[in-house]
Parts: sequence; structure tokens; C-alpha cells
Amino acid sequence: MRLLFAVMLLALPCASQMWQNLPGFPLVDPTPGNGYPLRVASPCKTSPEGSIQSWATPIVVYDDTTLALFVDESCLKFSVPSFGQNGIYMVSLISYYKTSESACELAFSKEAVSKLSPDSQREYRQECKLVGYKVRWIDVDTRAKKWKCTQLIYVDTTGLSMPINVKVPNEWVPLPDIEKEPSSRQLLKAIQRTTELIEKESADWNYRYKQH
Repeated sequence: MRLLFAVMLLALPCASQMWQNLPGFPLVDPTPGNGYPLRVASPCKTSPEGSIQSWATPIVVYDDTTLALFVDESCLKFSVPSFGQNGIYMVSLISYYKTSESACELAFSKEAVSKLSPDSQREYRQECKLVGYKVRWIDVDTRAKKWKCTQLIYVDTTGLSMPINVKVPNEWVPLPDIEKEPSSRQLLKAIQRTTELIEKESADWNYRYKQH
């Protein structure tokens, strides 16, 4: 099954790096009963002594009947100084697939899936239902209007990382290009909302520390 996922991931513009060799690592703490992330693993916080993980509060930036997208509140605040200097911010973006059908429909590249053999497609339809979340670390350049993904990790429905270990090139992509793909428009809306949030955080930070 790892080979099948590897074929699909080749078409994705992200690279799995830090946690890629740690299947079973807790990355999402689901809310009992509905699956919404209660806490998410944060790359922007130091782990408490004696803990293997640091947790942060997720903020919803997109929500519909099949998919919800969240950003890590800690990364949002951590990115404020760099955003003020160059208009670039980094956040952890978490996709929550509300049904197994939406995971199979949205979590992977349709183009890559279409190239699989009939037997592999049947296997994919069974295995993709195990995916509950997708964690991406993304950089957004608001001045140049482009974004890139620097890490991608698939997470099962219990919140543990999955053994999907494929590196692919990460590169800057113009934000308008996202709108060309109907299945990616949720991502564009999430980035737009996240940009609004960090603009507000930056304005608040400037008011507190530059005027007082």
C-alpha cells in the first residue's frame, strides 16, 4: 500500500520531511464524537519537558459539509514579526475530512489516481478511507501572491501519522493558479482567511509594541 500512496503523492507540490519516518506519531487530538481537531501538534512551540509533543489550538479558516481547514494559532502568532517585515508567514494547515468519501475525493491528486491500474484503484478506494486529516506546513508570500508547502503528512482518523513516506519538490506557486483547480478552491479560501487573521494579529502587535 505504501507504493500505491507513493505514486499518488508524486503529483503533490509538497515535501514530507521532519515526521515522515515516524508513523503513529500523534499530530491531531480529535474531538470525541465529531472528529474536529481539539488540539494540533505545533511546529512553532517548544515541547514541554518530558513531552514528545507540543500542542496548540486550531483556528477554523474554512468549513463546509465535507471538509474543514484549520491553522495552528501558535504559528499564526509566531509569524507576526516576519509578516510585518516582508509579508511572508508560515502556518500549519490542517485538513479535516468529515467522511471517508471526502477523504478519498479530496486528499489525493485525482490525476495521479486516474493513472493507477484498475486493481490499484480498487485498493486505493479501501485504503484512502483510513485518512482522517492532512497536515501541511505552508509559507505564504502575500506581497508576491504565491505560496509553497514545505511538509505534508497524512494522519489517520485517530490522529496518528500514517506511514506515507515520499519526498517531492516543494516550490512557490502563484496563488491565482489554485483557483484554476475546482477541487483546490477551498485551499485558496483558507489562505485568504488566514491572511486576514495574520493581518489583524500584525496590526494588534504594532499597536501594543510600537505605540506604547
